[in-house]
Amino acid sequence: MVSESQVAEYLQQNPDFFTKHAKLLDLMELPTEQPKGAVSMVHHQIKRLRQQNESNQQHVESLVSNARRNDLISRALHRFAVEVQAADSIDEILATLQSEVFERLNLEWYTAWIMSAKDLDRRVGWTRYIAPTNPEVEALRKAMGGESVKLLNGHPRLTRLLFDDEADYIASAAILSLIHGKRYGFVAFGSQSTDRYHPEQSTDFLEQLGELVGAAIAKLD
Repeated sequence: MVSESQVAEYLQQNPDFFTKHAKLLDLMELPTEQPKGAVSMVHHQIKRLRQQNESNQQHVESLVSNARRNDLISRALHRFAVEVQAADSIDEILATLQSEVFERLNLEWYTAWIMSAKDLDRRVGWTRYIAPTNPEVEALRKAMGGESVKLLNGHPRLTRLLFDDEADYIASAAILSLIHGKRYGFVAFGSQSTDRYHPEQSTDFLEQLGELVGAAIAKLD
């Protein structure tokens, strides 16, 4: 067993021990009175507890913020799922998507590519009707790599393909495949913030949205 004198000698030889192992201070019982001129270890304990409290508070605030955000997204998806039942055209589906999801979630930029059996390429508002054989469709399909959702952060080629000149303002984006049995198109959102969409982000809500829109379009076939 190590004696108290050995511990004391070791601490004298290693004055930075508690700096390197600050967590040990949380386990120690220290007197509140210190010799004149000595630095109080209680002060260090209090400082560490304050830092831990601040860190815990930030964590709680982050959890609350995320919970509120998730609740808002969940409500938007629910409203879309309810309201889209009355849609009897692709235009009405996309109008419902805009009012119940895009506007509720304050999305900055959005666009949709809808596959058209006709050999055409036309734009109606923020929607592009495009032939499946268009080379740009194949380029976007390859970029998706078989995934139902693709989150982009710093991909100027793809953002320009989707958003044209508005790509100059977009730092991150999300692309959704509209699939229900087959692919009906794509929907993409863009943001000025590099943190809005990133590869480590959960895609559960985005996948659900893509499935809902794809299913709504499939009903029209």
